[in-house]
Amino acid sequence: MEKVPEARKMDLLKSANDFFNNDMYWLIAPFKTFDEGVTREVLDYKGEKRLLVTYSSGGSTPGDSYLWKLSEDGTPESYKMWTQIIPIGGVEFSWESYYTLGNGIKVAHFHDGPGPLDITVSDVKAGYNLEEMNCEKEPFRILVEGK
Repeated sequence: MEKVPEARKMDLLKSANDFFNNDMYWLIAPFKTFDEGVTREVLDYKGEKRLLVTYSSGGSTPGDSYLWKLSEDGTPESYKMWTQIIPIGGVEFSWESYYTLGNGIKVAHFHDGPGPLDITVSDVKAGYNLEEMNCEKEPFRILVEGK
């Protein structure tokens, strides 16, 4: 393993942060609907009430929108997303196969997407600090320190 040159550290940290933001969103998107810079609007979509959530700031891709389909109890069933890389028509993914983490939070284990775009969320740990998640150090520091 080689130590990262000084000139590349910031680019690698930004890239790692972008990957983290994306992965985190697939895990806890329902909890991000009340973040600062988020607008919410109930719409009629094909005869059903849906929740349109748009992120005007924050994260790695401000401007993304998600049209959520919720069950009777408010549990997310799916969303159609319009992002910077998928602007036209949107793409729909399910939120299913929920399981409960040790801290009581329910997360969807599987997201069924179009064609081969299925996403599985696994090996999730929850804790209040790195020690509780059995992490020895800040995960992104490994990239810049080379250890």
